[in-house]
Amino acid sequence: MTCTADNEIVITEFMAQDQQAEIGDTVSVGGDAGEAEYVITGIYQCANEMGANLGMSREGYRKIGRDEPRIWCHPFFLEEPEKKGEVKELLEGRYGGDVHIHENTWPGLFGIIRVMRIALLVMYVMAALFILVTTVMTGSRILAAEQKDLGIYKAVGFSAGQLRRSFAMRFMVVSLIGAAAGIVLAFAATDPLVGAVMKLAGISNFTSHPDIRAMLFPGVLVAGLFTGFSWILSGRIKRMDMTVLISE
Repeated sequence: MTCTADNEIVITEFMAQDQQAEIGDTVSVGGDAGEAEYVITGIYQCANEMGANLGMSREGYRKIGRDEPRIWCHPFFLEEPEKKGEVKELLEGRYGGDVHIHENTWPGLFGIIRVMRIALLVMYVMAALFILVTTVMTGSRILAAEQKDLGIYKAVGFSAGQLRRSFAMRFMVVSLIGAAAGIVLAFAATDPLVGAVMKLAGISNFTSHPDIRAMLFPGVLVAGLFTGFSWILSGRIKRMDMTVLISE
């Protein structure tokens, strides 16, 4: 719950752990104008000051701090958010001062998201290159080891297309098994691992609520790349000389 009376505060999970405090405990808080006791009525999450912060009502702050108008803001929620720029210009033109459009986030977040998207793109490119190299190296060895078998299959009537599909399907089946294991592991380990990193930035409780489509996409992409690259590599089967393939 939130704080409504002038003797109530809410604290972050980090502060609760650091002070070994719980809801209902009484704590002493000091400011530049004095010190007072407050009852903890709630525990919340906030990344400001790396999670080391608390919240209280304006009346509660007046008991320990200097009430200067500059420290307070007056938020308004527009019925037509798309006109926020126009409203800002009109207010500043008529009344002057500083009107701030708050995006319900902190300025560095958009930069971090952009870097994360670029990093994700780089990861996909690196994964594609790794899959290409792995497929070429493994597939070449398989084709070299199975030349005689491929010649026999051609001799009994199998077409090059059928042999290529069979070759690509082997890579597809193996990659799907690996992708399924990766998806299960992602569901199980994403929140704990990301949560541990987020704690370093002041986020004490992280839950991703992953979308099943977002989780399936990397696995399907990996399987598709393995299948596609192996199909391209299997083009060597068409160029194989049957007389060489079936010779002892």
